Amino acid sequence: MKACMMSIGAVLLASTVIAAGPADIAGAWAQSSDGSEIVLVPKFKLQPNVGVTMGTNLGGSVGYGSMTRTTIVTDPVPLRVDRTMQLNIQSDGRFEWVTTKAHVETPGAKCVKTTRTRRVGHVTRTGNQIRFAIEGGKERWEKTCGGSGEAPVAAATETYGVTLNASQMRLTGGPAAWTFTRS
Repeated sequence: MKACMMSIGAVLLASTVIAAGPADIAGAWAQSSDGSEIVLVPKFKLQPNVGVTMGTNLGGSVGYGSMTRTTIVTDPVPLRVDRTMQLNIQSDGRFEWVTTKAHVETPGAKCVKTTRTRRVGHVTRTGNQIRFAIEGGKERWEKTCGGSGEAPVAAATETYGVTLNASQMRLTGGPAAWTFTRS
Protein backbone atom coordinates (compact mmCIF):
# COMPACT_ATOMS: atom_id res chain seq x y z
CA MET A 1 0.00 0.00 0.00
CA LYS A 2 2.80 2.42 0.94
CA ALA A 3 4.69 1.65 -2.32
CA CYS A 4 1.48 2.25 -4.28
CA MET A 5 0.97 5.67 -2.63
CA MET A 6 4.59 6.61 -3.38
CA SER A 7 4.10 5.64 -7.02
CA ILE A 8 0.94 7.73 -7.25
CA GLY A 9 2.81 10.64 -5.69
CA ALA A 10 5.67 10.25 -8.20
CA VAL A 11 3.20 10.16 -11.11
CA LEU A 12 1.44 13.29 -9.80
CA LEU A 13 4.77 15.09 -9.38
CA ALA A 14 5.91 14.08 -12.88
CA SER A 15 2.62 15.24 -14.39
CA THR A 16 2.97 18.59 -12.61
CA VAL A 17 6.46 19.09 -14.07
CA ILE A 18 5.24 18.09 -17.53
CA ALA A 19 2.25 20.44 -17.24
CA ALA A 20 4.61 23.29 -16.34
CA GLY A 21 6.86 22.66 -19.34
CA PRO A 22 7.39 24.77 -22.45
CA ALA A 23 3.89 24.22 -23.86
CA ASP A 24 2.21 26.60 -21.38
CA ILE A 25 4.76 29.34 -22.08
CA ALA A 26 4.86 28.82 -25.85
CA GLY A 27 4.03 31.83 -27.96
CA ALA A 28 5.18 35.33 -28.77
CA TRP A 29 5.87 37.60 -25.79
CA ALA A 30 6.77 41.31 -25.78
CA GLN A 31 8.18 43.65 -23.14
CA SER A 32 8.90 47.39 -23.20
CA SER A 33 10.29 49.58 -20.43
CA ASP A 34 12.45 52.54 -19.61
CA GLY A 35 14.19 53.28 -16.37
CA SER A 36 17.50 53.42 -14.59
CA GLU A 37 19.86 50.48 -15.11
CA ILE A 38 23.50 49.88 -14.29
CA VAL A 39 25.53 50.18 -17.52
CA LEU A 40 29.27 49.70 -18.02
CA VAL A 41 30.66 52.90 -19.56
CA PRO A 42 34.21 53.70 -20.73
CA LYS A 43 36.06 56.26 -18.66
CA PHE A 44 39.53 57.81 -18.60
CA LYS A 45 41.17 57.26 -15.25
CA LEU A 46 44.47 58.43 -13.80
CA GLN A 47 46.18 55.64 -11.90
CA PRO A 48 49.37 55.73 -9.88
CA ASN A 49 52.32 54.61 -11.94
CA VAL A 50 53.88 51.72 -10.08
CA GLY A 51 57.07 50.15 -11.37
CA VAL A 52 59.04 51.13 -14.43
CA THR A 53 56.29 51.51 -17.00
CA MET A 54 55.64 54.40 -19.34
CA GLY A 55 53.12 56.87 -17.99
CA THR A 56 51.39 60.05 -19.02
CA ASN A 57 50.02 62.64 -16.65
CA LEU A 58 47.51 65.31 -17.54
CA GLY A 59 50.34 67.86 -17.59
CA GLY A 60 51.77 66.03 -20.59
CA SER A 61 55.01 64.64 -19.22
CA VAL A 62 55.79 61.27 -20.73
CA GLY A 63 58.40 58.71 -19.83
CA TYR A 64 59.89 56.92 -16.91
CA GLY A 65 59.25 58.63 -13.64
CA SER A 66 55.75 59.96 -14.37
CA MET A 67 53.66 59.71 -11.23
CA THR A 68 50.48 58.68 -13.05
CA ARG A 69 49.35 56.86 -16.14
CA THR A 70 46.11 57.35 -18.04
CA THR A 71 44.02 54.25 -18.65
CA ILE A 72 40.59 53.57 -20.07
CA VAL A 73 38.42 51.55 -17.71
CA THR A 74 34.77 50.53 -17.68
CA ASP A 75 32.80 51.62 -14.65
CA PRO A 76 29.26 50.65 -13.66
CA VAL A 77 27.06 53.76 -13.86
CA PRO A 78 23.27 54.14 -13.48
CA LEU A 79 21.80 55.42 -16.77
CA ARG A 80 18.29 55.73 -18.21
CA VAL A 81 17.78 52.77 -20.57
CA ASP A 82 14.97 52.27 -23.09
CA ARG A 83 14.44 48.52 -23.49
CA THR A 84 12.25 46.38 -25.74
CA MET A 85 12.26 42.60 -25.82
CA GLN A 86 10.65 40.04 -28.09
CA LEU A 87 10.64 36.47 -26.75
CA ASN A 88 9.36 33.73 -29.05
CA ILE A 89 9.02 30.28 -27.47
CA GLN A 90 8.11 27.19 -29.51
CA SER A 91 6.05 24.35 -27.99
CA ASP A 92 9.19 22.13 -28.01
CA GLY A 93 11.04 24.68 -25.84
CA ARG A 94 13.20 26.30 -28.53
CA PHE A 95 13.37 30.07 -28.11
CA GLU A 96 14.60 33.26 -29.74
CA TRP A 97 15.01 36.27 -27.43
CA VAL A 98 15.76 39.65 -29.04
CA THR A 99 16.59 42.56 -26.74
CA THR A 100 17.10 46.14 -27.93
CA LYS A 101 18.54 48.67 -25.46
CA ALA A 102 19.26 52.35 -26.06
CA HIS A 103 21.05 54.73 -23.68
CA VAL A 104 23.47 57.65 -23.76
CA GLU A 105 27.03 56.42 -24.03
CA THR A 106 28.20 58.19 -20.86
CA PRO A 107 26.41 60.44 -18.35
CA GLY A 108 25.72 63.85 -19.92
CA ALA A 109 26.70 62.72 -23.42
CA LYS A 110 24.64 63.31 -26.55
CA CYS A 111 25.71 60.11 -28.30
CA VAL A 112 23.20 57.28 -27.96
CA LYS A 113 24.35 53.68 -28.01
CA THR A 114 21.84 51.10 -29.26
CA THR A 115 22.54 47.43 -28.63
CA ARG A 116 20.54 44.61 -30.21
CA THR A 117 21.12 41.15 -28.74
CA ARG A 118 19.66 38.00 -30.29
CA ARG A 119 19.90 34.84 -28.19
CA VAL A 120 18.69 31.37 -29.15
CA GLY A 121 18.46 28.12 -27.23
CA HIS A 122 16.13 25.93 -25.23
CA VAL A 123 13.89 26.89 -22.31
CA THR A 124 12.49 24.73 -19.51
CA ARG A 125 10.08 25.60 -16.74
CA THR A 126 9.71 23.77 -13.46
CA GLY A 127 7.23 25.25 -11.02
CA ASN A 128 8.08 28.90 -10.43
CA GLN A 129 11.53 28.73 -12.09
CA ILE A 130 12.34 29.19 -15.77
CA ARG A 131 15.73 28.27 -17.22
CA PHE A 132 17.09 29.57 -20.53
CA ALA A 133 19.94 27.44 -21.91
CA ILE A 134 21.46 29.93 -24.35
CA GLU A 135 23.24 28.14 -27.18
CA GLY A 136 24.44 31.28 -28.99
CA GLY A 137 23.38 34.35 -30.89
CA LYS A 138 24.75 37.71 -31.91
CA GLU A 139 25.07 41.16 -30.35
CA ARG A 140 25.31 44.29 -32.49
CA TRP A 141 25.79 47.86 -31.33
CA GLU A 142 25.99 51.26 -32.94
CA LYS A 143 26.40 54.83 -31.74
CA THR A 144 24.71 57.93 -33.14
CA CYS A 145 28.09 59.72 -33.10
CA GLY A 146 29.74 56.98 -35.13
CA GLY A 147 31.04 53.54 -34.43
CA SER A 148 29.52 50.10 -34.51
CA GLY A 149 30.43 46.51 -33.89
CA GLU A 150 29.19 43.01 -33.33
CA ALA A 151 30.17 39.92 -31.40
CA PRO A 152 28.84 36.41 -30.90
CA VAL A 153 26.80 35.63 -27.78
CA ALA A 154 28.46 32.93 -25.70
CA ALA A 155 26.64 29.87 -24.46
CA ALA A 156 25.25 30.43 -20.98
CA THR A 157 22.38 29.56 -18.67
CA GLU A 158 20.02 32.12 -17.13
CA THR A 159 17.46 31.20 -14.47
CA TYR A 160 14.60 33.46 -13.37
CA GLY A 161 11.63 33.26 -11.08
CA VAL A 162 8.47 33.18 -13.18
CA THR A 163 4.81 33.97 -12.59
CA LEU A 164 2.42 33.26 -15.40
CA ASN A 165 -1.19 33.90 -16.32
CA ALA A 166 -3.02 33.73 -19.65
CA SER A 167 -1.72 37.07 -20.93
CA GLN A 168 1.38 37.93 -18.87
CA MET A 169 4.66 36.33 -17.86
CA ARG A 170 6.83 38.02 -15.23
CA LEU A 171 10.53 37.13 -14.98
CA THR A 172 12.47 38.13 -11.86
CA GLY A 173 16.03 37.55 -10.78
CA GLY A 174 18.66 39.83 -9.27
CA PRO A 175 17.91 43.36 -10.49
CA ALA A 176 15.74 42.07 -13.35
CA ALA A 177 11.95 42.33 -13.09
CA TRP A 178 10.36 42.19 -16.54
CA THR A 179 6.69 41.74 -17.37
CA PHE A 180 6.03 40.30 -20.83
CA THR A 181 2.61 40.36 -22.46
CA ARG A 182 1.46 37.73 -24.90
CA SER A 183 1.39 39.28 -28.38
